[in-house]
Amino acid sequence: MLVVISCPSCGHLGRVPKGRIGHKVRCKGCGNTFRPDKAMAQPPPEEGSRAGIGRGLNRGPAAKREPAPIREGEGEIPPESGLSGWLKRPTVIDGAIAGALGGILSGLVIGAITGGMNAKPRAMELNPATGEVLRRASSGVFAGVMGGGLTGLATGFLCGVFLGGLLGMLAEYFQIGFSPFRRALVFGVVTGTCIATIIRGSDQFEISDFPWIAFGIVLGAIGGSVWWLLQSWEQAADAPFTSGFQVEEEPPPKAAT
Repeated sequence: MLVVISCPSCGHLGRVPKGRIGHKVRCKGCGNTFRPDKAMAQPPPEEGSRAGIGRGLNRGPAAKREPAPIREGEGEIPPESGLSGWLKRPTVIDGAIAGALGGILSGLVIGAITGGMNAKPRAMELNPATGEVLRRASSGVFAGVMGGGLTGLATGFLCGVFLGGLLGMLAEYFQIGFSPFRRALVFGVVTGTCIATIIRGSDQFEISDFPWIAFGIVLGAIGGSVWWLLQSWEQAADAPFTSGFQVEEEPPPKAAT
């Protein structure tokens, strides 16, 4: 049986097994470690409802005035309608983040490489009167890489958030049952493809640009997978917690000699 306890530091509510009362637990909210006592423990709401109904049956007519127990799904808050409600849905948020990461990675890498390849060298400039060097000759590769990378990063972020969020809305609307990994992978791939096409095909799209599109697909898939990995790590970190509190293992007491 689970009982409800609250953290004495932050007031966070959670459930722990009744047999763990008196043992150390760690709060997920603030990280405080404490020993819950019997005074802290309260029965779960559903247990309290059952107990109240049982007592009401013994009182006869007075039981009719007690509210009926809440059924599953009755107390849930329905999702908000309108555009703001759609933007708050988890699938849309996941799509926007996965698309942004895929777009940033593909835009940054492809933009930096393209900027370096298209960089124009600068000739040395001299002062005609004194012959003093006003500007040294440079290949312009560094400036091209920096400019192309920053442009690609901004383009990838903006387009990635838009495309990923749009795909998330479509997946939510048509109830497409993708797993979290497939969803992040698809959103990243689509975003990486579009960003590579935008950067390489800004002047004129040619057959030689197809390898860059494939490169963008790979980078977008990597970026989308990063978001899935972050979610998996967060779930793994939450696994030891029993509804908000982690039971701390204690060494067995030493036998008296």
